[in-house]
Amino acid sequence: MPVRPAQIAFDPAGNARCRTHDDIYFNPGAARTKARALFHAAVDLDARLAAARAAGRALTVGELGFGLGLNFLVTLAAARRAGVTLHYVAVEGAPAPAETLERALNAAGLPPAEARDARELLRRWPGPVAGVHRVAWPGVRLTLHQDDVADALTGPAGMVPHLRADAWLLDGFDPAKNPAMWTPPVLQAVFQRTAPGGAAGTYSAAGHVRRALQAAGFTVARIAGAPLKRHATHAVRETKTETGTTPVSSAAALRPPTHTAVVGAGWAGLHAAVALAARGGHVTVLDPGGPGAGASGNPVALVAPVPERGDSPRHAFYRSAFTLAGQTIDFVRTGALRPPTPQRDEAWLRRAADNFGTLDGRVAWQDRPPGLFTHAAGLRHFAVFADHVLRHPRVILRRVAATALAPRPGGGWTVRHAAGGFAADAVVLANAHGVHKLLKPLRPTAALPLGRVRGQLSLPAATDESTAALPHAVHGPAYFTPAFEHRGTLRHAVGATFDRNDPDPSVGRADHGDNRQRAAATAAAPAAPT
Repeated sequence: MPVRPAQIAFDPAGNARCRTHDDIYFNPGAARTKARALFHAAVDLDARLAAARAAGRALTVGELGFGLGLNFLVTLAAARRAGVTLHYVAVEGAPAPAETLERALNAAGLPPAEARDARELLRRWPGPVAGVHRVAWPGVRLTLHQDDVADALTGPAGMVPHLRADAWLLDGFDPAKNPAMWTPPVLQAVFQRTAPGGAAGTYSAAGHVRRALQAAGFTVARIAGAPLKRHATHAVRETKTETGTTPVSSAAALRPPTHTAVVGAGWAGLHAAVALAARGGHVTVLDPGGPGAGASGNPVALVAPVPERGDSPRHAFYRSAFTLAGQTIDFVRTGALRPPTPQRDEAWLRRAADNFGTLDGRVAWQDRPPGLFTHAAGLRHFAVFADHVLRHPRVILRRVAATALAPRPGGGWTVRHAAGGFAADAVVLANAHGVHKLLKPLRPTAALPLGRVRGQLSLPAATDESTAALPHAVHGPAYFTPAFEHRGTLRHAVGATFDRNDPDPSVGRADHGDNRQRAAATAAAPAAPT
C-alpha cells in the first residue's frame, strides 16, 4: 500500500520534528556529532572500514529509520575517507517529501564533500513511494525499503534473506514513542541479517531494548555515549571459534562473480553487465550483431508508470523500476500523458494515481488536457546507454555468438563460441528466445516458461508542425513520443505492436499501419505522420 509521507515541522532553530511521534529528527548543530560519536562508535565503524579496505571489498551498513539521511551521509563520508565502497540498506516507514528533505539537509551545516553527496541524494530521491528503491552514484549503493519496518524485514517483498550487514544503525524514534521499531521480532530479523562478527548500535540504552537484542542473539554492552548521552548500546553477533566465542571483524560480504559472461548486448544484457562491473567483477558481453542488434534495436524507449487500481507485487515492481529508470545516464525527462479511454476512464485513472503513490506530485490527474500526467516520465536512448556501458574498463564486447555452455568440474562455466571459448564464474542469458538453444543440452534447466512476442516500432519523420511541437509523450492504446533526433532527422517513436508467437523478424508494412491507427485512437495524441 502507499506509504504515508513524513509529517515534519521545523522550529525557529532549524530542528526538524516528527509530528506523528512527537520526536526530533536531528538538531543541526549536533547531527553529525551524533552520527560519529554515537552510532559509528557503537559499531566500531572505523575499524570495520579499515578491515574492508584491507580485504578489497565493500562495506555493508544497515539502518532502521533512514529519516532525513544524516547517518547515511556521514557514514558515506567516512567510507570515502577510507577508500571503501559503501552499500547502505535502510528502512523508512514515513519517507520525507523531496522539498522537506532538501530544506533539512540545507540546514544541517554539512561540509562541502558531504553537501555534494546530499545533492546527489536529492537528485535521485524517490519521494514517498512504497517499495524498494535503489539509489546509486560512484562509491555508494543505497537500497531504501520504504515500508513498515516489520514488513521490510520479514515480509514476502522485504529484504533478501541472504543480506548480511557488517553494521546496523538502529535509529528509530524514542522506543516509548515508536515501539514498532524496537520489537523482539524486528531485532531478531536484524540479528539474522548481521554478518558473523558484525555489530548493531543505538543511542538507546533502555533496558528492554538491550534485553531484546540479547534475546535475539547479540552479545550486548552498555557503552559511554558522551558527548551527547550518558550511555549507548553496542551489540555484536559473535563468531564461534575452536578456542571459544570471540567477537571478530565481519566476514566478507557476498561478492559478485569475478568474471561473468553476458550473452546478448541489448537492454537487459547491458544492464546486467554494468551492474556486475560496478560491483568489481569483469564482464564479457557476447553478441554477433553488436549492441541493440536484436529485440533492443529501437533507438528510444518510453519510461512511464504502468497504472493499476490495486496493489500487487507486480505494481510494487513497476513503482520501483520507474523511480530507478530515471537515474540512468541516457534518460531525458519529457513528461507523459495517459488520457482516459473506454477501457481506462477518468475514475479508473484517478484511482490508479492514488494507488501508485504521490511521487511528490510527479504523478497526478490533470483536467486540461484530461489524463494522468507523469512529470517524471521520459525517454531512454539506447545508443547513449550502450556507449556508457561499453566504456566501462571492466566490460568488453565480443562480436561472436555463444554456441554452447558447459559446466566446469570445479564450478563455473565454459562458454564456447565460433572462435574458441573461455571460462566464466557465471553466465547471464539475455538473448531473448535464443536461450532455448543454449539451455536445451542442459535439461532440466531448459524447462523454462518462455514465450515469444514480436513488437514493431514506427519511426515517422516529424514533418508536421503540430507533432514536432508536442512537448511530452502520450500513451494509451499506443504511445507517441516527442520528436527526437535519429540519424540526422527529427522523428517520433510510435507503437508498438504486440504479437505473440510470431517469429518473423522482418519489418511489416501492415504493422506500421496498425501503429498509426492506434496512435490516432489515443485521445490527445496526434495521428502519426506518414
